[in-house]
Amino acid sequence: MNGVLLLLVCALGAALAWALRREWRARGRRADVRARAVRGHAAEEAAGARLVALGYTVIARHPEARYVFTVDGAPTEARLTADYLVTRHGQTLLVEVKTGGATRITRRTTRRQLLEYALHFAVDGVLLYDADADTVHTVTFPAAAPGPEGEADRGRPFAWGLALGLALGLLAWALAH
Repeated sequence: MNGVLLLLVCALGAALAWALRREWRARGRRADVRARAVRGHAAEEAAGARLVALGYTVIARHPEARYVFTVDGAPTEARLTADYLVTRHGQTLLVEVKTGGATRITRRTTRRQLLEYALHFAVDGVLLYDADADTVHTVTFPAAAPGPEGEADRGRPFAWGLALGLALGLLAWALAH
């Protein structure tokens, strides 16, 4: 009986240790998320003054744009909120403020966010403000170009082959007659 009781106490102790460890880790993750949010918010607040110091005129803070797309034929509205709308040298530009790993334009989420802004805000350009490095980057996306080599180029070899075949066929026919 003592052995069973000892085993039960050990099992309960292990379960309690597992639950405490899990809670500890979850609290740590929540604290990290909160710290990043606080840091990002502070950087975003400071960015306005920094943009003015760099020669930009702030038109709006948290400008919004909306657009409608369809999913299986059903319209769905999307709302976008950027960090700043600014002007400089006669251009209206959208600014997204980033810190940490999000400052890398190679990061998928950052790139997609800026692309969506470029497509749906009526602006002359999109800027990425790296608050950590205190640098402003102009981000330009190519016009919607089909495929990596261009869909328009995909049919060219076929067209040239068809034209060459037709020309050779006509030449052979002319020589035979």
